[in-house]
Amino acid sequence: MSEKKNLGHNTKKSFLNKPVEHIDITSFDSRDIISSMQKMSFVSRETGNAASIFNEMLKDKNCTIFLTLAGSTSAAGCMNIYKDMVKYNMVDAIVATGASIVDMDFFEGLGFKHYQGSQFQDDSELRKNYIDRIYDTYIDEDELQMCDKIICEIADKLPPKTYTSREFIYEMGRYLKDNSKKKGSLIETAFDNNVPIFCPAFTDSSAGFGLVMHQEKNPNKHITIDSIREFRELTEIVSRNVLVVIGIIVGSSFVFLLFNGMERLIRLAPRERRDSLEARMFAGPSLFMIGLFLFYPAIRTIYLSFKDRYGKSFNGVENYSWAFSDTEMLVTIRNQIVWLVFVVFFTLLIGLIVGWLSDRLNKGEAFFKSIVFMPMAISAVGATAIFKFIYEYRPPPLTQIGIINGIRVSAGEKCSNNRIIEGVLNDYADPSCNRAIGWLQQRDLSNLQIGETLESGGWLSNLLVNFPLNTVLLLVIMIWAYTGFAAVVFSAGIKAIPADIMEAGQIDGASEIRIFLSIVIPYIKSTIIVVGTYMVVTVLKAFDIIYVSTRGDLETNLLAVKMLDEFSKYRNIGRSSTVAVIIFVCVIPIIVGNALREKESNSL
Repeated sequence: MSEKKNLGHNTKKSFLNKPVEHIDITSFDSRDIISSMQKMSFVSRETGNAASIFNEMLKDKNCTIFLTLAGSTSAAGCMNIYKDMVKYNMVDAIVATGASIVDMDFFEGLGFKHYQGSQFQDDSELRKNYIDRIYDTYIDEDELQMCDKIICEIADKLPPKTYTSREFIYEMGRYLKDNSKKKGSLIETAFDNNVPIFCPAFTDSSAGFGLVMHQEKNPNKHITIDSIREFRELTEIVSRNVLVVIGIIVGSSFVFLLFNGMERLIRLAPRERRDSLEARMFAGPSLFMIGLFLFYPAIRTIYLSFKDRYGKSFNGVENYSWAFSDTEMLVTIRNQIVWLVFVVFFTLLIGLIVGWLSDRLNKGEAFFKSIVFMPMAISAVGATAIFKFIYEYRPPPLTQIGIINGIRVSAGEKCSNNRIIEGVLNDYADPSCNRAIGWLQQRDLSNLQIGETLESGGWLSNLLVNFPLNTVLLLVIMIWAYTGFAAVVFSAGIKAIPADIMEAGQIDGASEIRIFLSIVIPYIKSTIIVVGTYMVVTVLKAFDIIYVSTRGDLETNLLAVKMLDEFSKYRNIGRSSTVAVIIFVCVIPIIVGNALREKESNSL
């Protein structure tokens, strides 16, 4: 409201007659309503998710929990919540605004109060009565100035040197311990429980005025707040890092002593047994580490796949039933199959062709291979960003900046690229103009000039509607990125083919295609299998492209992204483990196949 109002108040007493009362969440059980918020929308759902995350943080003994405070929540009546979190060991440190700590908590610890007011009150009336306003909350300016003076008194008693805000707030807690009118403030509770409070903008509050008065009184010997030292201290607050360093030192020492001891034992053994003993003893720790960090997590994941969302209660095959019945999960599996088939096939096919052609070049082979291999040197994130620009779609009347749509829209002779020229949208309504297509969007393909519109309901329109176009557009990125790698590897394999075999084929009159199919491919069969195996594993763990481009939306999700979503987004350990098991099962045939192939090669 723009108009000023005097809401019936004319004295300071009439303004300051309804104190803000801080909520006491220990007086009732709020867990049911908070957990039910996870099933709601907007901020309510985020509140429920935040509560779940906080519960997980409390369970994790290695997690360092920071409580961050904004001034508005403190003045609104939430201070008891923060105090109880400190009291019951639910936070390790606090980062707050100066207003939260000084103008709200310390202020009330001195016995002063905040009062209920109105955001519509005429501010000139408040100024006449010496009243400050925080939205719809009132503060007595006289009392606030008294708070400033006490800050000055605390500073006057301290030795003149630099302090961090944490150190000064600790002294404020010491003062409240002896002089508070309202017991149990956040500062006093943090002082009692040795929980540090950091205020990066400490002087952005009444504390600033108090410290200015202190320095005016003591121009040569006064305290100052060192924000740089405070930042360093804040980054080093996780004392558990010390334990990590100690663990690294102890672990490294153990490994050194272990291998040193094994070497001495080998020297004591008979000479004829040293080689076999050396192989077994040095392979032993490696096998142990593989078992510890590979097999145990795999077994643990399989075990959790039969548990509920919290990983506690056994729910049988419920997670697997969900995996093969849930619509979203079925789309994910479909997409993974499409990726496996198309990415592996086209990467091998195009890589073979490019590798063969590059080997036939007389000049510039090195330069050509460098250009072909270049996409492999680009990170998956960078490659995805490039293709997002290629696929970019902007709704009309905005000018199309995506390469595909830019070319398509500009192809019309009478069209002006659907631009706004002098405030007029040119030619967009003209049916002869080519319109932009929403690549990587909820697609509208009715503008494609295919002789049959989507409204006709024919087989072609149905195909376009149901075809996973977004998935195909994204798998193109991986094909583009890995084709160069495959081509370089295949080229190396082709160069290993004896020249006399190739010459024999040419003498017999075989065409280039015949030589390629009958000599090259059979000869580099093992190389093709290796590259194919690598691509299958790479596709199964494909993550970056999907996460950067769509986050799995628009029916583009893959198993790796789905696994992360179930764990971090939906907080469902059981389902996340189930998706991980599915990925693992897909890898097993590859492992078995390679083992059998290796066994066959050794037997020959």
